[in-house]
Amino acid sequence: MAYLAEILEKTNLQVFLEYAQSLVNKKYTLFDAFGEETGVFVKDWKLRMNVSKEDILYLVDKQY
Repeated sequence: MAYLAEILEKTNLQVFLEYAQSLVNKKYTLFDAFGEETGVFVKDWKLRMNVSKEDILYLVDKQY
């Protein structure tokens, strides 16, 4: 959720972002747990982005 808040530029959630950052695992996690183990790594959030940032932003723009 914190990664989404960050890419959606929800600056009013800064306290949440800082708290979430303190809880990040040492091991990378797939963004889509049911997806393939491919994609770029996001070091700050220990995420492996098997869904592109562009696809996420497109979905947010079109669905919400």
